[in-house]
Amino acid sequence: MEFTLYYRGELPAQGNALEKHKLRRHFHDQLKELWNQPPLDQHFDLIEPNFEPTSDPSTDIVVVGGEKPNLVEKVGAHRYTSVVSSKIALVADLTITFLRPGPPGGLRDKYGDLDNRIKTLLDGLRACADRLATFSI
Repeated sequence: MEFTLYYRGELPAQGNALEKHKLRRHFHDQLKELWNQPPLDQHFDLIEPNFEPTSDPSTDIVVVGGEKPNLVEKVGAHRYTSVVSSKIALVADLTITFLRPGPPGGLRDKYGDLDNRIKTLLDGLRACADRLATFSI
């Protein structure tokens, strides 16, 4: 499966928990829509146990360790669902296109250095250390 997430806005180098949660809220609708697209739409039981698929899933999900897991996890006051999870052997190949105004070669601007801004983005995409690409439910 291949999908693209879009973000346009400020991305601080020293993102605090509130800034990272704002990123999660921004990506929420995009990731929620992803669960309505094939092949995830036929595996909604991973986040909603009472789901009954409308047809036989065209792709099998590899379950690690036996029975089908529930991908909903509570982290603090929020519940998250992962698109990428070791529980079902799903990994991600991530390509980031970072566009910013300014002269070529300038890796530092009023928002900070590039590597810490990318770290803020990656932290915003995870609910906790081992889960990437989440949305709050």
